[in-house]
Amino acid sequence: MRKIATTTIAGAACLALGLTLTGCGSSSGSSAAAADCTPAHAGLEPINAGKLTVGTPVTPPYVLKNGTEISGVDAEIIKEIAAMECLEVDWQEMTFAAGMQSLQSGRVDTTMGGVYRTAERAELLDLGATAYRDGVALLSKEGYKSLEDLSGKKVGVIQGYLWNKDLQAALGNDSVKQYQTSDALFSDLKAGRIDVAVFTTAEAAYRLSQAPSDGFVSEAFEPTEKVQATLEAGQVVLPHPKGADAMTEAFEEDIKTLVENGRIGAILSEQKMDPALAGDAK
Repeated sequence: MRKIATTTIAGAACLALGLTLTGCGSSSGSSAAAADCTPAHAGLEPINAGKLTVGTPVTPPYVLKNGTEISGVDAEIIKEIAAMECLEVDWQEMTFAAGMQSLQSGRVDTTMGGVYRTAERAELLDLGATAYRDGVALLSKEGYKSLEDLSGKKVGVIQGYLWNKDLQAALGNDSVKQYQTSDALFSDLKAGRIDVAVFTTAEAAYRLSQAPSDGFVSEAFEPTEKVQATLEAGQVVLPHPKGADAMTEAFEEDIKTLVENGRIGAILSEQKMDPALAGDAK
C-alpha cells in the first residue's frame, strides 16, 4: 500500500489538488451504527463525536467505490471495527498521500489503502496491530522481476508508497513517474506511456483480474537491499494520529479479535487474497 508517505509528499498532494482542510477530501457517505449498541471499548473520543472519520483513497482491492458504497479489504475491516465500537463511519474520499497528511494533522481518525508499517511512520503515527500482510509486485507485459530489469525503463508508482524513494535513488528521478491514484497509473500502463507499474501484490492481482486479456504479467519483485520493501512482506495497518492512545489500543484489540475469529481471513478471501495472510506472520 496500500505503501507508502512522507509529510512533504503528502502535503504537496493536498495542496496540488486544492483540497480543503476539512478532511482534505470529499465525503462519500456514512455507515450508521446501531442505536442499541454497546461499544467494545468505552471512552473513545473520535475527532467527530459518534463518528469514525476515515481517509478513503480509492485503491482497489483495499478500497473500492460503487456509487456511494465503499468496500474493499481495508474498508470492510473498518466497518467491522466501527460496528464493534458503535461508531458511524464517515468516509472522506482523498488520495493516499492526502490521507496520510490528514492523519498526521488530526483531520481524520484513521486512513486506508494498504498502509505498511515502517519505522518512519511509527515516528509520526500510532500504527497498532497488523491487520494482514502484503508484498511488492511488478506489473508489465514483459514479465519484469528484478531491479536490474527496470534499468532504462519508464517505471510508474503511486504517490506516497514506501518504495518510491528507493526506486528513485536506484533508477534516477526521471525514470520513476509518480501517480496520485492507482487508476491513473494503470491507465498509463495500458496506454504504453510507462513500461512497468510497481503495485502491491494485492493491487497487481486485482488489476490482472480486471484486464485478463491485456497481456500483463504480475511478478513478485525480487528482493534487493536497494529497495527495502522487497525484503519482507509488508504489514498493513490502520494508523492513528500520535497520542490517540485509546483509539489505537481499541483498534489493536479489535483487529486481533477479527484475526482470531477468522473475519479478516474471510475478508481477504472475498477479495481473492490468501486468508493465511491475516495478522502477523505465524
